[in-house]
Amino acid sequence: MKKLKLLILLISTGFNVSIAQSFISNGIAYKITSTDGSYTVEVSNKEPKYSGTVVIPNTLIHEGNTYAVTAIGDEAFMDCRKLSKIEIPDNVKTIGNDAFIYCHELATISLGSSLTSIGDNAFRYCYLLKRYNDSRSGYIYWRFGIS
Repeated sequence: MKKLKLLILLISTGFNVSIAQSFISNGIAYKITSTDGSYTVEVSNKEPKYSGTVVIPNTLIHEGNTYAVTAIGDEAFMDCRKLSKIEIPDNVKTIGNDAFIYCHELATISLGSSLTSIGDNAFRYCYLLKRYNDSRSGYIYWRFGIS
C-alpha cells in the first residue's frame, strides 16, 4: 500500500518516472536508449548466450518505430564462449566496458566507420581474436588475444 501511495504522489507531483525498455529482434537483445526526437538502441546481453555469427543491423523496426543501433552495451556479449564472428554496423559509435570479455571463440570482428569509443576490457580474453576489420584504417593485427 505504501508503494502505491508513493507512486500516486510521484505521478501527481509531475515526477518523471522512466523505465528502460528492452526487447529482442531477430535473436539480438536491445535496450532503448532514446525516444526523444531520434530513436536509438544499444545491444544488450541475453539468455541463452549469443553464438556463431552475429550481424547487427544499422537500424531495426520495433512497435512501428525505426531505431538506430548506436552502441554495444556494457557486458553485452560477455562470456559468449561460442560466439565466433561479429559484424558491427556503421551507426555504432561505442562499444561498452567488458562488451566481449571471455568470448574465447571470437575470431573475427568487422567494425563500422562511426566507432569512436571502445570501453575497458572490451575484448579481454578473446584468445582467438587476431585481427579486426576497421573500415576507417584497414586491418589491425594482434599476435595474441587482446588484454
